[in-house]
Amino acid sequence: MGYNPTSTFGSTVLYTAQVAVSATPTALVAASFIGSNEILLQNDPASTVNIRIGTASAQYVSLVPGASLTIPFRVASDIYHSTASGTATLNILARD
Repeated sequence: MGYNPTSTFGSTVLYTAQVAVSATPTALVAASFIGSNEILLQNDPASTVNIRIGTASAQYVSLVPGASLTIPFRVASDIYHSTASGTATLNILARD
């Protein structure tokens, strides 16, 4: 999982990453996202299971393969992801 600045547009920096998501709820943690204020999460279209997004105690938002969600945030580690079973790929795009 690599979180790296990939593009700069004026004062805006974009970060991209791909994360393997399993049935274990896991925090979306990335030092590179410090200072970012918006994140787009997409269940990769090639995934075969839904990705659940939420907090440490509950992930109620479900993304079917190909679906995405944009979230304003301050702390990436407050966002958790999991699957009901199996593994999926989460595509990430964040901006400052």
